[in-house]
Amino acid sequence: MWELKEKQGQQATVVVTIPELARLLHCTERHVKNIIKKMQDNKWIEWYSGLGRGNRSQIIFVCTLEQVVKTEAKRLVLEKSIEQALSFLQKYQTDHSFLTRATFLDFILSYVDQEDTDHLRFPSYRPLPILDPLRVDRRTENHFMSYLYDTLVQFQSGSQEVRPGIAHTWAVNKSFTKWTLYIRKAVYFHHQERVTAADVCRCIQLHQHDNASPYHWVFEHLDSIASINELTVKLRFNKPMPFLLACLTTLAGAIFIKDQAGKMVGTGPYQLIENTEQKLNLAVHNNYYHTRPFLDQITLYFFPSLYDNTDIDVKAKYANLNFYHYPYKHEQRDFQAYTHIDHGSKLLTFNAQAGPLAKNEQLRQAIISAVQPAELIKQLGGNRYLTASRMRRELEQHEKTRKCLPDTKHLIEASQYQGEVLTLACYQGAGNEQDANWICARLNKIGVRVQLKVFDYQNFFQQQLHQYDMLLGEQIAHDHPLISYFKAFLGSQSLLTHHLPPTLKGQVENCLTTVRQPNEALGLLDELEEKVSAKFYGMYLYRLNQYAIYPSYFKNIHINALGWLDFKAVWFDQEDMNF
Repeated sequence: MWELKEKQGQQATVVVTIPELARLLHCTERHVKNIIKKMQDNKWIEWYSGLGRGNRSQIIFVCTLEQVVKTEAKRLVLEKSIEQALSFLQKYQTDHSFLTRATFLDFILSYVDQEDTDHLRFPSYRPLPILDPLRVDRRTENHFMSYLYDTLVQFQSGSQEVRPGIAHTWAVNKSFTKWTLYIRKAVYFHHQERVTAADVCRCIQLHQHDNASPYHWVFEHLDSIASINELTVKLRFNKPMPFLLACLTTLAGAIFIKDQAGKMVGTGPYQLIENTEQKLNLAVHNNYYHTRPFLDQITLYFFPSLYDNTDIDVKAKYANLNFYHYPYKHEQRDFQAYTHIDHGSKLLTFNAQAGPLAKNEQLRQAIISAVQPAELIKQLGGNRYLTASRMRRELEQHEKTRKCLPDTKHLIEASQYQGEVLTLACYQGAGNEQDANWICARLNKIGVRVQLKVFDYQNFFQQQLHQYDMLLGEQIAHDHPLISYFKAFLGSQSLLTHHLPPTLKGQVENCLTTVRQPNEALGLLDELEEKVSAKFYGMYLYRLNQYAIYPSYFKNIHINALGWLDFKAVWFDQEDMNF
């Protein structure tokens, strides 16, 4: 089209006939008319049809070719991917200086503010390629999956109650072995298929039959599950499951399906628009059965250079970000900061099943004595904030626990350590590499030799972790304290699971199936977890100071148990935005 404009001397108005356009565009006259209509709808041109057969019509070009190309590139970024948008620009853009990735990203971000939507945009250091409850149990992934995949029931942290989710109610027999879940009508997946009881059965069976699932423990004693009708599911267990509802508030109760392309499709308040190495893009699910969130869109941009680096000026480098989850260097004049001490912690576990640490309590004590978390926090900094000594912060007594340890040198001598090389394994990210190297150096000073192995997250949990002497990683929390314990002791992607003595794990499993009252179970699990510290099977290092850094128009700021901003609660004050 714009070639005609060039041929006629760059005039805003071009005189042409439908047959001429058909020849130029190599298509039928009927298709030309469709193209013209679409261009009119997009307000790229104005079209004045010539009266009568053969009469010439007029095109008035409202936009330049460059404006149209950039607008279409923006649409491709939002609906498809950055790579497709960049490829489109390379094909049609005449200004080649515009085609560098940095310039292109600045362009995309500069246009976002013009959207008539409430759009949260923030940076992070690592992509999230796997958002599958069967394959990952990690802080950030769990947070985003909670918005993509709604659960059968939901936990309200304020009232400490389990409330309806996709299941609107439920029933259970006196022995807690037979449960019935009643599914809501008109709950839809993101691709508009209706959720049925058969979908619920399928999701639960996926966890039941996959030993590697982080939630296999929830359904280990499931004898049968059946859809009685389209909206009723019956489960029968061979052992009591009094805390099944609490377990189903986790991603064990998430309902999802795979589309024809094999992509995960959820039921949650947000749907996945794009997930690449450059960004994660979520858009609100307008047919969500619960209350619609206020935010229309959430975009997370991935920049690996941000990892453990507070010196990068992200505001100067990446324009129009309006939220930060980490205190990167940026212009703070128009931003406020909300901080929250993490419910979870960094955890170092010791192999109590096999190897040199299993029967050598003095050596485990010596390592704990040598690793001083306060020094680690001081030297490594970042958002490492507060030393930890128990899984639940309300049970901690930092000073008492740390002061009662004997002298490190005495403990090494008592352990009869002969210079064996101990192995320490961790996964990439969450500051683990820095922490692990610091610990290795610390232990080397007292003569304990350590070999460090670092894996990517998925590869880490495919290792024979029970063969390593020490494991380092995050101990993530859940709003429900019982679930924090059950996941930590029984989940396949928990560090403690791979190192605790079988007898202690057996006691946790017994608590899951025999205790009826939550308070009684919590008391028992508190005592069992205390044994982890008393017997030196694990060492809680520190808690993070979690951040929400945001402009004044963000309202209702809350950080959840995973240390993330609650996206469903946030809303934008339009009057404050325009001030």
